[in-house]
Amino acid sequence: MEDCSSFSNTKEIVITHAVIELTSDFLSRTFDGRVTYTLKARENGVTKVVLDIKHIEILSVPNVAKTSYGDWSEALGGSLVLNLLEPLQKGEKTTVTINFKTTEKCTAVQFLERTQTAGKNYPFCYTQCEPIHCRTMIPVQDSPGVKFTIEYRISVKPPLVAVCAGEYKKERSRVPGYVTYYYVQKVPVPSYLVAFAIGNIESQKIGPRSTLYTEPILLESAAYEFGETESFLRTAEELVTPYFWGKLDILLLPPSFPFGGMENPSLVFLTPTILAGDRSLTSVIAHEIAHSWTGNGVTNATWEHFWLNEGFTVYIERKIIKKLYGIGLADLNALNGIKSLEKAIQVFGEDHNFTKLNPSLEDIDPDDAFSCIPYEKGSIFLRHLESLVGEEVFLDFLKEYFEKYKGRSIVSKDFQSFFASKFQSVEVDWKEWLQGTGMPPVIPDFDVSLLESVNSLYNKWRDPEYVPDPSDIEGWHSEQIVAFLEHVLLAPEPYFLQMGETYSFVYTHNSEIKMKWLLLVIDLRAEEYYEQIKEFLTSMGRMKYVRPLFREMFKKGLSYLANEILTMCQSFYHPTLQVLIQKEFQLTQ
Repeated sequence: MEDCSSFSNTKEIVITHAVIELTSDFLSRTFDGRVTYTLKARENGVTKVVLDIKHIEILSVPNVAKTSYGDWSEALGGSLVLNLLEPLQKGEKTTVTINFKTTEKCTAVQFLERTQTAGKNYPFCYTQCEPIHCRTMIPVQDSPGVKFTIEYRISVKPPLVAVCAGEYKKERSRVPGYVTYYYVQKVPVPSYLVAFAIGNIESQKIGPRSTLYTEPILLESAAYEFGETESFLRTAEELVTPYFWGKLDILLLPPSFPFGGMENPSLVFLTPTILAGDRSLTSVIAHEIAHSWTGNGVTNATWEHFWLNEGFTVYIERKIIKKLYGIGLADLNALNGIKSLEKAIQVFGEDHNFTKLNPSLEDIDPDDAFSCIPYEKGSIFLRHLESLVGEEVFLDFLKEYFEKYKGRSIVSKDFQSFFASKFQSVEVDWKEWLQGTGMPPVIPDFDVSLLESVNSLYNKWRDPEYVPDPSDIEGWHSEQIVAFLEHVLLAPEPYFLQMGETYSFVYTHNSEIKMKWLLLVIDLRAEEYYEQIKEFLTSMGRMKYVRPLFREMFKKGLSYLANEILTMCQSFYHPTLQVLIQKEFQLTQ
């Protein structure tokens, strides 16, 4: 299927292996690079290779007949056209080496000053290539429809070290004054899963298949927080198929990382915002583990089918939670997800293209469409299909699905056809689910047992005379508190602010609760807590929290506060987040 987010000629020829060599320069925030590709022809008479590029300086391309550039798109970048010395016939292979240099406009890598890290002693950098940022770091067929194995050779100045999304091989001095770290990813992956980080990084074993990497100052607390990783992984294997990536290591990143996690194979990237101190937010690990099958194993062939990655992952994540902690918590997580879905659709508008499971992304940066919609609407669709055939039957079907399409990149039609072949008598309105805008056509039934105490407490709070007590929420899971605050935010009253002190929302280290509490602060314009908003938004750059809080500030007439915080975070927030904020709120750079 043609990928409208890529200029590369993947119908004719594809990358099968990449040797990525990068030498870091923290002073200029760039890399000197060389990439060597092994490519395989898919057709007869292939004469050229077309790669995606954006803001990269091409230095030389030896051993090709001619090098030229294609058209430029602000959303997608441009293309590098390499004319081969000899035509290739179907099945034939060739190698191409490109020498290049990244620029300060590279959005795939964020360089952090030492003051922006947790330890504040050494600089740091990390990659975030999803969805189409890899083309700003290396010339590449930047489409999820192409998968290739990778050799990483990352050169850094000691005492900094490099970790990569693959199996560690060795380190040696290749460049004077630098140490080169060698890693290999033996399982073919798409370009958006190219990943590495450089910094003051130490490690600790946290399970038989898992090692934690992070800054020394975070190592002890993170090791405790992620101590259940192997339990999550074993549970996932019981639900789907055996884990096939070898190790499952975790890299805890500095606080500016814009996502909860990134499923980079063999080395999951996680945000420190999940360090709540009580493992209450570690379901993010379950999500990233699920990606080993849903996304990394079976991948969306284009970004218009992103729900095949994220919808499936959320579905499996909640099955892991159900198996470990019970259906009440899993379904409360889903119900909270529906609330988030409703808000996301409200932001875009009921009829907006981006509210579809299969949106059109022609000449659109896929980042512009990013929201919880493919996650939540996609998982609801799978829950609906489950309700039609039965849970056990559907889980058995998914095992077959993961085996059949393992290692492949597919589109929604492939899943639809496979489902239809197994359940011929089951009627599904695929067009409405995949092409329909707004909320899902059907919301399945969910277990609401954990909501009883939530609703009861909320009803008490509707009485202004109610005298709250910390014991009101004793024994509650953070999902229940989030659900309670969701109720509170529907019709907030000034006296609700006393719950901040009574229930310790003011002091919580749980970012999910903190974000909801601060939404209430903004909604009620409680100036005495504005400093907390500043502290929270300048301490982390996770999009899930940052965007709703800025959205609420602009909505409630607190643009002066929002702009003050944005100025403070100009070099702290990830480039992707900065662009999205500028676009959404029509700000000038």
